[in-house]
Order: sequence, then C-alpha cells, then structure tokens
Amino acid sequence: MRTLIPVEETFKRWEKNPKFVAEHEALEEEFALASALIKARGDADMTQEQVGQAVVARLESGKTMPSLHGDAGAVCEGYWDEAADSV
Repeated sequence: MRTLIPVEETFKRWEKNPKFVAEHEALEEEFALASALIKARGDADMTQEQVGQAVVARLESGKTMPSLHGDAGAVCEGYWDEAADSV
C-alpha cells in the first residue's frame, strides 16, 4: 500500500531547493490569475462547465479573438481585468 505524504510536508522540502523557489516565483503571475479566475467564478456562482461553455460560445461566434487576458474573465463579470491589474 502507498503511503501518502501531506502536501505541506512536501512543499517544506521543496522550499529548500533554490531552483524550485525560482521556478515557483516565476509562476507567481499565473497563480494569481488562476486564483482570481477561481474567485470570480465563485462570486458569479458559475461552474467550470458554465464558464467553459460561455467562452466557447463567444469564440465560436467569430466576434471575439482568443485572448489570455479577457475571454474567461468577461464571462465572470469583468473580474479577470481586476485580477490582471492587481498582478
């Protein structure tokens, strides 16, 4: 049987590795955007499926070009722009 190691314990070990710390810090903006999207989705009371369907519908309409900075956020009432501004 496999023994599970708590994520906190693993993270404490990884934090001691300078390469991990540098890579983790390099991804800080992505983590912030993901957290903001999760919060916006919750605030808008939408499921992941609902956000995905709305984004796909906008893209398929041909009226919107794909963008990392707007498509999903616009679905969640503009929270994406607030998240991008706070990064």
